[in-house]
Amino acid sequence: MSEATHLSREQIAALATAPAYPNDADARAGVRWIQTHISHVFLTATRVYKLRKHVRLSFVDFETQQARNADCLREIALNRRLAPDVYLGVAPVLSRAGGAEIGTLGESLQPGCEHVVVMRRLPDGCDALSLLERGALGAAEIDAVASRIAGFHAAHGLGRPAPFEPDLWRERVATSMRANVSALHEAARARIVEEREIDSLA
Repeated sequence: MSEATHLSREQIAALATAPAYPNDADARAGVRWIQTHISHVFLTATRVYKLRKHVRLSFVDFETQQARNADCLREIALNRRLAPDVYLGVAPVLSRAGGAEIGTLGESLQPGCEHVVVMRRLPDGCDALSLLERGALGAAEIDAVASRIAGFHAAHGLGRPAPFEPDLWRERVATSMRANVSALHEAARARIVEEREIDSLA
């Protein structure tokens, strides 16, 4: 597949079917397809496969295969620092008659192919929002997360020396968030995401 091309709608849709996962026996129980503004996410019983979309927004440019694949490797490298047992590697998306399938899990890119990030699927209902909604996320849990993140920052020397004063730092974060929300509204107008899904962020 050349740099100028990307997966067709039919190939992407094929990734929502069990035959697209010859190396994942759990796919036979069903594949769930979720879309975000920048990714297609396919879930089997035990794994998650994340495919970058061919999009260009104010905060991300995935218009080339090279950029999409590079970001897959970047996600693995960055997130393994805190969740090494979750981020399993990358896998190529291989063209097949009538669609596509996920190739062998590895650590490097296969020339000429789109790639997915492959993750271990965590149990449903264990995310922060679900825990909060059922009253299982309290001060002790939040303190534990904060302590873990602070330790991570200290171990990697992050934030030292601080490049901004606290007020400027908060404004920098807020500016990026406002840009993200603005880009999401643009994506909604382009029918990439639903407007109702982002109204609560504004």
